[in-house]
Amino acid sequence: MQEEFIVKGAMATCQFGVAPAMLNNILDNMNVYFNGKLAATSMTMGPAFPSPAFGTCNMVPNMPKPCVAMITKWDNVYTGMYVNRISNPLTKNSKGTCALGCPMCISFQTTGQIPVPTMPAINAPNVAAHQSDMNPMATNEEEPEDDITPIIKSLEFWASDGSTVDEVPADGIVTVVAETEGFDFGDPVTFEIEGAGTFIGYVEADGKAYARNCDLSILNEVEGGEEL
Repeated sequence: MQEEFIVKGAMATCQFGVAPAMLNNILDNMNVYFNGKLAATSMTMGPAFPSPAFGTCNMVPNMPKPCVAMITKWDNVYTGMYVNRISNPLTKNSKGTCALGCPMCISFQTTGQIPVPTMPAINAPNVAAHQSDMNPMATNEEEPEDDITPIIKSLEFWASDGSTVDEVPADGIVTVVAETEGFDFGDPVTFEIEGAGTFIGYVEADGKAYARNCDLSILNEVEGGEEL
């Protein structure tokens, strides 16, 4: 029997957590559905499991703390197809890595395609959000609630030691930090750096977006280095 694809509402557990969590924040895909639910992909990262996520994190023995799951990578994804041309669907065999945990510490218990009997529905289905399931010519666009345009107010680069830099450091690794306005916690922010590629960061509790461990070493190959 083939594995089902993971969709919004799937339940997962973490080997360091104390309770299951629901995958409810799919920020990378707004167009592709499986059986009427948003598909989760290899790019569904960041705060995919809303707080309190897995309850308590016991990664450090004898020092439990509230779980703030932050997904950095998915393994064992389905490579037989693409979602939005850039990512692959997750299956029940997929394993998630948390920035605060260890590689592949998160496993799925359900796919989300069949409702969990003990989890009653909270919100009524939004028919408009599923128009593209029923009619390929339709869209999922809705009228915006607020006329607020998200913007990036300032941008800076941090070296591995946390210092601010204006040139690519010797190791080529930087954190891109953007002060934002109009973004919500967990929103993805894409940074396109000419000559180095595209990097994705996420808005954190301080309102800033962080894209960590960006490899810009290719820019050091330019004669004389490269200013940021």
